[in-house]
Amino acid sequence: MYSDLFYVVPTDARINQLRSNYPYGIGGTTNYYTFTNTSKISNSAIPNYVYTGRVYEPINEFKGDVA
Repeated sequence: MYSDLFYVVPTDARINQLRSNYPYGIGGTTNYYTFTNTSKISNSAIPNYVYTGRVYEPINEFKGDVA
């Protein structure tokens, strides 16, 4: 019951629905979707990352909130 307390991140409902299950990451140059707040879904920019597919990159203001 207490373990999920730190993994609940408040978010805009529409952006959360579009983000789907993509992991957080640093986006590369190929953007698949850019949200109204300029966050984006794109290919991972980190080579040899565990997840090399599409990632969700939030805006800079919120990047430290997930860490």
